[in-house]
Amino acid sequence: MEEKKPYFVEFGLGYETQRGFFFQSKAGDHNLLGANKDAWLGFDMSQTGYRAETQIIEPRFWGSRIPMNAGIFVEEEKKFNQDFGTRLIGAGLGYSYKPLQRMTTALSLRFEQRDQFYRGL
Repeated sequence: MEEKKPYFVEFGLGYETQRGFFFQSKAGDHNLLGANKDAWLGFDMSQTGYRAETQIIEPRFWGSRIPMNAGIFVEEEKKFNQDFGTRLIGAGLGYSYKPLQRMTTALSLRFEQRDQFYRGL
């Protein structure tokens, strides 16, 4: 038996009326450094802005059955027909637990700094 490679790469192209044409990409590793951690890096670019983010997931936080995820992101958005845009930078931390087969509980914390800027249409 041979183990499947844990790496992945995803790409996407499309069009939405709120964002216009967009491009998405994501690359990651389901077994980071052989330590059973899931990590990925993603990038999204459209006519209205961009977003870059990275996240790492520890499936057994401190040896328990509780998965933990932590990530950071940066984003800039300039919506159509608005004379201002928004820049965000932030981080998040979350825990989830599945006590029953059809029930999941979660606790998450997210920090973001949001700034508006003038576009000068």
